[in-house]
Amino acid sequence: MPLLRSTLLAAFAGIFLGLSAAPHEVPFGPVLFAPLFGVALGLAPSFDTVKQGVRHGLLVGLAAGAACNALVLYWVVGLMQDFARFPWIAALLVGVLLWAGQAGPMMFAGAVAGGLRARGVPLAVGVPVALTVGFAFVWQLFPWHPAVGMLPFLPWVQAADLAGQSLLDALLFAGGTLLCAVFDTPLGRAPRTRRARMGMVLGAALCLGLPAVYGAIRLPEVRAARAAAPTVQVGVVQPNVGIFEKHDRRYFRMQIDVLRRQTREVEAAGAEVVIWPETAYPYGFARGASTDRNGPFAVLRDGVRGPVLVGTATYGDGCETWNSVLALQADGRVTGQSDKVELLYFGERVPLWEVLPPLQWAFECPGVYPGEAPGVLNLGGADIGVLNCYEDVLDHYGRAVVQEHPDYLVNVTNDAWFGDSSEPVLHHMVARMRSIETRRDLVRAVNTGVSGHIAATGENLVLTETFVPATFVTTVAKLGAAEGTIGRTVYVRIGRAFEWLCLALLLGLVVWARRSRPEPNKGVSESPQTGSSDSGRATEEAVAKGV
Repeated sequence: MPLLRSTLLAAFAGIFLGLSAAPHEVPFGPVLFAPLFGVALGLAPSFDTVKQGVRHGLLVGLAAGAACNALVLYWVVGLMQDFARFPWIAALLVGVLLWAGQAGPMMFAGAVAGGLRARGVPLAVGVPVALTVGFAFVWQLFPWHPAVGMLPFLPWVQAADLAGQSLLDALLFAGGTLLCAVFDTPLGRAPRTRRARMGMVLGAALCLGLPAVYGAIRLPEVRAARAAAPTVQVGVVQPNVGIFEKHDRRYFRMQIDVLRRQTREVEAAGAEVVIWPETAYPYGFARGASTDRNGPFAVLRDGVRGPVLVGTATYGDGCETWNSVLALQADGRVTGQSDKVELLYFGERVPLWEVLPPLQWAFECPGVYPGEAPGVLNLGGADIGVLNCYEDVLDHYGRAVVQEHPDYLVNVTNDAWFGDSSEPVLHHMVARMRSIETRRDLVRAVNTGVSGHIAATGENLVLTETFVPATFVTTVAKLGAAEGTIGRTVYVRIGRAFEWLCLALLLGLVVWARRSRPEPNKGVSESPQTGSSDSGRATEEAVAKGV
């Protein structure tokens, strides 16, 4: 029964966290997730061995992670039915496997915290550190951080420009856990002295309050920097081409006609540069092309003046295909090319194709080839950092692009694959963190939406609906290296330093636990043992006071 209660509470914690993501955006889920997760771990009987603690922690992490990702990534089942032609039961199986795989960070955290608990480390200490490290380092096909759920509280997330999302994760986990640890719960016994309890309350208040104070100061600074910076008028076209029509050559002429018409509209409205979504140009360009295509295949035709940032496939020899963005000048010259570096495995590329002959027999080509380096293109009088498709959900890649000193960021995406689901709004929500971390405006051109303009504060300045044709022209701040702008953020300078610090702290806890005498951590409901129980309680209180 305790194991069942523990698993069910973990699943509830995961669902509560998932509800903080778009389109639900239920508040406080990220704050309460860690204490609920810790209580779920603590509901299990005490463990005499580390192996038992790890095993139970894995189960708790799997329950929380799978429930959370099933809620957020429910659309995977429909994706498999539509494009892999899987029957419903097979599509559901793929979904379950993905949701379980996405649970990796929570399974890691549960296993580590459970193992540490068996060696005497309080859950109130092990859970926040292990969760922070798990979300920072454990691989996910669709990476995300719980801190994204705090975007409705815009001042609170501004501290992402200091050390990234992991800093915010750590503060959420620590603050919520400290509040819970003030009371006797399965998470652990509360400190017996008033001073220790007040210390925990103060620690929680600092964890949850300091980011809000920082944001209240930082937001006006960034807004002032945007107001003082030079600007460029950027036009975005959202052609709304369905995924099946997009790859059907019979519809290519229709697609290019829509793109040209929308481009003329935004140019007439004052756009100095126009952005076409990912692979929007249907005919493709030869690798290394230096000019626009000719005749009916040209981009600059039927009244389109340019310049245009063109999302297109580029083709080399044989199987060689790249997902590219071209800088097409008004005079027809192609002056730059940015290739997608971070490919979506299983979607764009067959993993391990180069080293496993059976895969080479099964698939003639490995898929899309990756680019060599982040791309910055000069177009319309500005240096544009390019984030192709899901590269804008990868914090490390956004940082790598901004290290090349672009004036603003552009994301080109085709989310038509996901149909009428919550994925486009979730994608946009996660992308907002790139603007805060790097302090660059981000303009998103998405085939079927959501397209938009995200300010360097993380605010939505323009937002389109999904599955409708749309265009807009927006004033984008050029927050590059020019005088009077905010320059590079601390996060862009130091990168993952905070994450490595958290990993070192976790390793320190493991070393300390291994050297200490292993004792089972008793839950609140258990009767104290004779003999060493007083000293064990004293040790636990001493650790709690130092939290």
